[in-house]
Amino acid sequence: MEGAPSAAAVNGLEFYNIQQGHCSFYIEGLSDIYTSQVQLYDAFGNLLDEYDGEASGAVLEDPVIKNNGFYAVKVRGCYEQAGGYAGCGEWTDPYYFSTAAKPFKLSQKNGRITAKWTKVQGAGQYTVYISKKPSGGFKKAASTSSVPASVRKIGNASLKSGKAYYLKGEEELTADGETYTASGSAQKIKMK
Repeated sequence: MEGAPSAAAVNGLEFYNIQQGHCSFYIEGLSDIYTSQVQLYDAFGNLLDEYDGEASGAVLEDPVIKNNGFYAVKVRGCYEQAGGYAGCGEWTDPYYFSTAAKPFKLSQKNGRITAKWTKVQGAGQYTVYISKKPSGGFKKAASTSSVPASVRKIGNASLKSGKAYYLKGEEELTADGETYTASGSAQKIKMK
């Protein structure tokens, strides 16, 4: 279209305020003469919804965004002229984000802690970290592609009766050669 600026390229996204039913992000690279178009996908590449945003960012308010999952967005910049004509740039590659992971359930028996997750949409790997303190000092204790996971040691030492331990989980999604993680807060369990 004559007189229209060239299509804008999105340089990146910065996510913030992610929660169930909501996702906000800042769009890098678009000047204020553009608007944005956004597509929301689940972790498996299925299109869930489409939105219009601004040059500086977008807010997605949608009940399809649920806790315990990975999602992706694609964005492009568009310039609209009078009469409804629009020139749009190319869609970006997917940008992935995760919602809050549900806490796992801990149980212990015979010197072993079992961590059970609610399966996370899109996760292909689950890792358990353990520490003697509620924050810091966490060591990888178990890794699995399915749930649950079992922990018998902290480092090279067996878990001790009467001692409290803190465990936290991390879920991973690998897509397009990149790994994305979601993690929960530490949970305490005392060995009998």
